Amino acid sequence: SYIYTDRPVYRPDQKAYFKGILRRSGETGYEMLESRIVHVTVTNPEGGEIFSRDLPMSARGTFSGELDIAANAPLGGYSVVVNLNGEEAARGFFEVAEYKKPEYKVKVTTPKPFVTAGEKTKYTVEAKYFFGAPVKNADVKYYIYRSSYYPWWWQEEDDGLGDSESEDEGSDY
Repeated sequence: SYIYTDRPVYRPDQKAYFKGILRRSGETGYEMLESRIVHVTVTNPEGGEIFSRDLPMSARGTFSGELDIAANAPLGGYSVVVNLNGEEAARGFFEVAEYKKPEYKVKVTTPKPFVTAGEKTKYTVEAKYFFGAPVKNADVKYYIYRSSYYPWWWQEEDDGLGDSESEDEGSDY
């Protein structure tokens, strides 16, 4: 299952759009469900139910809906719960937050888009107020995330350690 909204954060008095995809695990991989109806409930951070409806599921196993967030809606995390035949089949989340106008803009530039683990690089951080003056003596907090990157043209070679059963028979590239 996968549940998502058109954006992760909303303000009170806005409309939220959500969509879901449901499959079941079968002998040959993911399979379509027989059911054509799901029940979707959305609850606010206080546990109050703000949306409860049966929604039709498409032939491709998707469903969608929308709800109006009240002007006086509580701020915080909202849950989207999908029930299928009386059992929870999926859960998603979104936030409702108060809008705060940003005071300044931060721009980070790098000499290249990717850096290999262990390689040194420099980053340029520029912070300016929206009226143009630079932000001076501000504290900087940053996070560095690490993830694997494989170019689109890269093909994994069998190293004998995996459980892959596919073989490459004389590809020309």
